[in-house]
Amino acid sequence: MNPRTNYPNYENPYVQTKIAKPQIRIFRELRSGNTGEGIYATNVARGAPMDKASEAILGLKPVSFRYKKEIDPDRILQFGLVAEDVEKVDPDLVVRDGEGRVYSIRYEAMNAMLLNEFLKAHRKIEEQQATIAQLKSTIAQQMEAVTARLKEHDAQIQKVNDKVELNKPAPQTVASDQ
Repeated sequence: MNPRTNYPNYENPYVQTKIAKPQIRIFRELRSGNTGEGIYATNVARGAPMDKASEAILGLKPVSFRYKKEIDPDRILQFGLVAEDVEKVDPDLVVRDGEGRVYSIRYEAMNAMLLNEFLKAHRKIEEQQATIAQLKSTIAQQMEAVTARLKEHDAQIQKVNDKVELNKPAPQTVASDQ
């Protein structure tokens, strides 16, 4: 098995076909993804899925582009990544030719990395939602306490006002004989 491409029994799984000057690489056989069977894998870390390894995808910059007319006469808008840029972020995410030059991206490896980052973000959201619920509960309790104290203060102020009214001297009138 070629460890860089994960294709068994092939040194180079691509057939090179020339169209004008650029080269297009076509799979010898249709395959999608890697085998998921544990008998082919070693060092499977089930307790710590990928840890920080998947964070590399956060440094990738998606691009839009059009192939040259020689490759795609219709020049349809494409979306993807630039292999040389991917190599700078994570060399394990590119496929090299027999001479060691980068010529393709291991998009199938990115699926698991994206899933790992999604799950980490999902766990973080769940934690934040739990924190928000706790904070809302705390705020509601504090509001109840503040409201109760305000009612007590209002009652005390009313008592003081009532006492002040009772203790006010009665208005006195002065009679004058003039």
